[in-house]
Amino acid sequence: NFACIYPKSPKVKMDDDRQDTSNEDIDPQDNPTAEEVNEDIDQKDDPDIEEIQKTVDRRKSQRPDRLNSLIQAKRVSTLSFYRKAGEDEDVEQGSTRKITFDVADSEEKNGLGIETGEKPTQRRGEDLLSVHRRFSEYTRNVSNKRFVQVRMENFSYSVPVPTDRPHIPTVRNQNIFYSSYLFLRRIKDYCKSKRKGNEIFVPYTHATILNNVSLCLSPGNAYLVLGPPGCGKTTLLKAIAGRLPHSDGLQHKELANKPYITGKIKFNGLTVQDDPNLVLPSIVSYVGQYDVHAPYLTVEETFGFAFDCLAGGNHTNAGMGNSKEGAKEVAAMDKIRLTENLTIEGLDLAHVRGTFVGNDDVRGVSGGQRRRVTIGEMMMANNPVACADEISTGLDAAATCDIIRSIVTFSKAAMTTRIVALLQPGPETFSQFDGVIVLAKGNVIYSGPIDDVVEYFSDLGYELPATMDVADFLQLLPTEDGAAYFDHTRSKRGAIEHYTPEGFAEAFQKSSFGQNIRDELTAPHPHTWIKSKTLLQKATGAFVDEESKKEANSEQSLGSKEKIPKEFRLPHKNSFFRSMVLNFNRYIILWKRDKGFIIGKLAENFAMASSIGGILFNGGNIGIDTSEGFINDPDAVDTTFEKSLAIYGVFFLALWHLSQGTTINASDELAVRTINYKHIDANFFQTASFAIGRTLSTLPQKTLEIMIFAIPVYFLFNLNRTAAGFFIFLAIVFTYNFAIYIFYSVLSNLLPDKGTVQGVGITFLLLMAQFGGFIVYPDAIPVWYEWLYWINPFGWSMQALVANEFQTGTKYNVFPGGGAQFVTEKGFKPGGVRISYSFAFLLPFTVLFVFVLAIVLKYVRHLGKQNSTIKDEEIYKSEIEESGNIASQNFVTHLPFIPVDLTFKNISYEVVTSTTGESLKILTNVNGFMKAGRMCALVGSSGAGKTTLMDVISLRKTSGIVGGEVHLNGFPQERESFLRCAAYVEQFDIQSPELTVRETVLFSAKLRLDPSIEATANSA
Repeated sequence: NFACIYPKSPKVKMDDDRQDTSNEDIDPQDNPTAEEVNEDIDQKDDPDIEEIQKTVDRRKSQRPDRLNSLIQAKRVSTLSFYRKAGEDEDVEQGSTRKITFDVADSEEKNGLGIETGEKPTQRRGEDLLSVHRRFSEYTRNVSNKRFVQVRMENFSYSVPVPTDRPHIPTVRNQNIFYSSYLFLRRIKDYCKSKRKGNEIFVPYTHATILNNVSLCLSPGNAYLVLGPPGCGKTTLLKAIAGRLPHSDGLQHKELANKPYITGKIKFNGLTVQDDPNLVLPSIVSYVGQYDVHAPYLTVEETFGFAFDCLAGGNHTNAGMGNSKEGAKEVAAMDKIRLTENLTIEGLDLAHVRGTFVGNDDVRGVSGGQRRRVTIGEMMMANNPVACADEISTGLDAAATCDIIRSIVTFSKAAMTTRIVALLQPGPETFSQFDGVIVLAKGNVIYSGPIDDVVEYFSDLGYELPATMDVADFLQLLPTEDGAAYFDHTRSKRGAIEHYTPEGFAEAFQKSSFGQNIRDELTAPHPHTWIKSKTLLQKATGAFVDEESKKEANSEQSLGSKEKIPKEFRLPHKNSFFRSMVLNFNRYIILWKRDKGFIIGKLAENFAMASSIGGILFNGGNIGIDTSEGFINDPDAVDTTFEKSLAIYGVFFLALWHLSQGTTINASDELAVRTINYKHIDANFFQTASFAIGRTLSTLPQKTLEIMIFAIPVYFLFNLNRTAAGFFIFLAIVFTYNFAIYIFYSVLSNLLPDKGTVQGVGITFLLLMAQFGGFIVYPDAIPVWYEWLYWINPFGWSMQALVANEFQTGTKYNVFPGGGAQFVTEKGFKPGGVRISYSFAFLLPFTVLFVFVLAIVLKYVRHLGKQNSTIKDEEIYKSEIEESGNIASQNFVTHLPFIPVDLTFKNISYEVVTSTTGESLKILTNVNGFMKAGRMCALVGSSGAGKTTLMDVISLRKTSGIVGGEVHLNGFPQERESFLRCAAYVEQFDIQSPELTVRETVLFSAKLRLDPSIEATANSA
C-alpha cells in the first residue's frame, strides 16, 4: 500500500503557459498564485491535505485546469513503498524493507529523476514514483487532440416487446400448437379491426428505455448518474459506449421486432455514422455491472493481459513526444509496467496481486476485490471517455470513496470525461463529482452541477430532509415515495401535486439548466474533428457532392477542425499475430491451472479405452498366417470376417466416444462466453486472432486425450501392427477430434442457452453417426441423403480408419480380394488414396469453422432473457390490488423455537496462495458472542474477511485449514442440528430462474417449516 506523508512547506511550481485567458469574465487576481498558496501553507507547522485544500478553496479559481495543478502540486511528495525483497541480491530472503523517497530531491537527479547507485530494493519504489510524477506532468500537458466532448442530441432508445406472449413460459404455451392458436387469434383481432395488419406476423410494440435525452459532457469533468432501479442508467452508459444492440432499419425506418435508436451521439462533432474510421471502443471504455473474469488468472495477470491488449504493452500514447528524452521516459515506464502497477497499487490490490481472481467455483479474491479488478481492467486503456456502471457493488463506503476520488483526480489531471452510475453513494462520494444526471423512466429530470441540484428541486417544492443524504433524496423523488417530500407551498412553479417522471422532465426542459444544455449543443465544438472522407476528397479533388466541396475548401471550416488522432482510428493496439500469441499464452496458462479438468478428461478417456479394449481384447488378431498370400479356407474366411466386423465396430465406438465427450463439454463454453463478449466489445484483440489463438491452445489437451485413449485401444485390440498404420490411425483420430471440437464450439457460441446447445448438439451427433457409414452402409444410403454422408466428418474419418486398417499389411489376405474386399462389401470404395481424401476434407473443415467461430463471436450476442411481455395498465393495477389484499390479511403465524446464543472462540482460517504456494491467513483468532434477540453488524473493508468468517461459522468452507470453536447455547456446534436451526443469506444471488418470486419463497417454506403451519399449508 501507499503510505502518504506530507512534508512541511512543499513548494508549488506552476507553468504560466497553462493559464487559461479565454474567459474574459474572470479576473486574474481572483485566482491564487503559487506564491500565495505557499505563503499560506508555510504559516502552518504541519500542513495536511485538508489545509492545503482549504487554502486553494479560499482563493478558488474558476479555471479547473489551474486549480487542479495547485492540488496536484501539493499532493504526495513522499512514498513509503513496501515490497518483498526476496528477488533482491543484497537483501536477506523474505525480509521486508520500507523505503522513503522525496520527490523534491529528484529534481537534481539525472534522466527521470532517479539517482544511480541505490540499493535494488529502494530502486523499485523510486522508479515507480519518479516516473509516475513525470507521467502525470506530461499527461496534464498532453495535446488537446485527446480532449473529447460528448454531445447527446434528442437520443431515444426503444426495444421490442411481444404483445401477446405468455408472461410465464411453460411447456403448455411454448410449443407450435399454442403459437398457432395465437396466430389465429391475431387474425381474428385483425378482422375485428382490433389489430393492425403488420401485427399479425410481427406482434410487437416498442417500449421506450431512453426518451429524448440531451446532454453535453465536457472533458475534465466527472459525472454521476443517479436514478431508481429501471430508470435507464445502464442503457445511458451503454449508449455512450456504443454497446446497445440496435438496428436503424432500411432508410432509418423503425423495425417492429428490433431495438431502435433515434437522435445522435457526437464525439467532437462526429458520430460513428459520419466517419467509419472513428473507432468508438478506442475513445470510450465501459465497465459493466458484472464481474466476469478468467478465474484461474491472478490479479496481476488479468491487469497485464488488459494492458498488453488495450495499450499494446507500452506507453507510447502517454504524450511524451518523439524526443530522445520522451523515448527514454517511455522505455522506463514500459520496463516497470507503470500503468499496470499504479492501477494495482491505487486500487489497493497489491497484497493480492498473486491471487487468483476466482469465481463462484474457484477460490480467489473477495467479492469487493474482484469488483476492483473489473474497474482496473478497463482503466488500462486510458481512454478519454469512460463509463462505469454500478462500480460500488461489493465495495465498502470508504473504498468506493477512494476509488471515485482517484477517478476524479485522474480525470482532471488528464482532462478526460468520466461518467459513473451509482445506486446509493455516500455524501463523501457524492461530493467528489462535478455534475449529476438524474434519470426517471428514461427521462432526464436534472443535469447540472452538483452544488445546484438541491436548490433546483427545492424550487419545485421538494425540500431535502436534514437526516437524508442528497443521493438518496434524488433517487426517491421520481418514485411514489417522493410525494412525501413535496410541499406545494414551497414550489416556485405553481405545482399543486407530486410530479410524475414526465412532469419532472418537462420542468427540467423549461428550466435554465435545460436551456444551458440546448445552448451548449448548438455552440461550436471546442475540439472539432474533421471527417476523414473530407480530407481525402480535398487531397484528391474528387468531391462527392457540393456540400463536401464547400466544407473542404472553407478555410474557416478546416481551420477550426483537427484530424482524428491516429489512436482513435486504430481498432486494435496489436498486430494480428501478437494478439493471437497473447490469447494462446493466456489460454495455455488457464489450461495448465485447471488441473481438475485435465485429470478428469484423461481419466475419462483412459477408462473408455480400457473398457473398449478390455471387452474386445485381442479382437484384431486373425490367428491365421497370411504372409504367403490368399488362403482358400472357408472357415478361415468366416472367422476373419467376424473379426473384421468387430474391428469395424471398434472404429465406430472410438469416434462415437470422442464425439460424445465433445458434445457434453460444449455447454461449458457458455460459462466463458460473457468474458469473450467483454473483451471483443472493448477491442482487446481481433476476433479471428482470438479464435485461432484459443483453438491452438487446445492442442496440448487434445494431444493428451488422444494419446491416453487411442494408444490403448490400438494395442489392446491388436490392430494392424505397422508403424505407418499406427501413426496414420493417431493422425486420423486426432484430426477428427479437433474438427469436431471446433464444430461444437461454433454451436455453443451460436445458440442461446445450455439446454439448446445440448439438444442441438446431440441431434447433430445422431445424424453424424447414422450417416457415418456404420449404422447405414454408404452404398445403402438413399440418393437424397447422400449429401449428409459427404459433408459428414464422422463418415470421412470412418472411411479413413477402415482404409488404413484393411488395406495396409497382409493379415486380411484370407479374403480372395484381400482387405479391399471387406472394404467394398461395407460400401466403401477401396484404395489408399481415400485416406488422403479424408484429410483433404477434415483439415479445410477445421479451418472453415475456425473462421465461422470468429464471425459468430463478432456478430452474435446472447445477453440473457429480458422481460418478454408488456402488460395493460389496468391488469397491472388489478394485480397490485390483489397482492395488497393478500398482504392486508395479516396472517399471524407463531413459530415456536428455542432462542440460541452463538459464541465462537479463536476462529482462524488459513489457505495456500494461488500461485506461490505460500500460506495466507484470512482469519486470526477471532472471538465473538451473539446473544439471541439482538442484531450484530459485521463491518470491515473489502477483503477484511467478513464473508470468510460467516462461511466458517456456517460450515461452508470445504478447503483450507479451519481452527477454533463454535458453540450454540454452550453446546459444541454439530453439523446436522446447526443446519436445521440456522439460515445463511449468501453474497451471491443464485435462484432457479424459471420460478416466480412467490414460488421460490413458498418452495423454501415448505421445505424448512413444519407442514402444520398455516403459511405452508395454504398455497394460495
